[in-house]
Amino acid sequence: MRLVVRPMQDSDVPRVRELMTRTHQLNTTGLLLSAEEILNLRGSGNGESRIAVADLTDRFGSYGTIGVGISQTSGELWTLSYLALSCRVLGRGIERAFLSRLLDGAARQGCRRARAQYRGTGRNRQMLVLYHITGFRSNENSRDGETMVLTMDLGGVPAPPPWIAIS
Repeated sequence: MRLVVRPMQDSDVPRVRELMTRTHQLNTTGLLLSAEEILNLRGSGNGESRIAVADLTDRFGSYGTIGVGISQTSGELWTLSYLALSCRVLGRGIERAFLSRLLDGAARQGCRRARAQYRGTGRNRQMLVLYHITGFRSNENSRDGETMVLTMDLGGVPAPPPWIAIS
C-alpha cells in the first residue's frame, strides 16, 4: 500500500467535507465545518494552521483521498485538532501510518510536544485507542468541556506499519 500525505488543495474541499460528514468511527472529534470555514482555516494567514489529506493506493488501484488532519503549530507545540479517515481502510494500519506521518512532520518542523484532541461521539472509541497506541497520554485534568486533550513527547515518534510506503 502507498499512502501519500499532502497539503489540502482547494479541489479537496468537497472530499474533506464528505469525510467530516460521513466518517463516524475513524473521526476524533465529530467536527463539521462548511467549505468556507475549511478554506478560511487553511488560509488563516499566520502559516500556523495546516490541513493535510491522505491518498491511498494499493495493488488493486486507487482509493482516492481517504483521510484529513487539521493541525496548528505554536512554538514547539503541535496540536492535532481533528483527524478522520474513511472506514473503507479500517483494519489496515492506515490510521497509524497517517498519524505517524503527521507526528513526524511536526517533529521535523522543530516541535517537541504534541497535543491531540478527542471528543467521544459514541462510535469513535477506536480513535482514542489509536492515540494511546501511538504514545499519547491523558491525565485527570485533560478535559476541556467535552473534549479530552492528550499529549506526547515528539522525541519518539512511532514508526508506521512496515507494509505501508509513505510519501
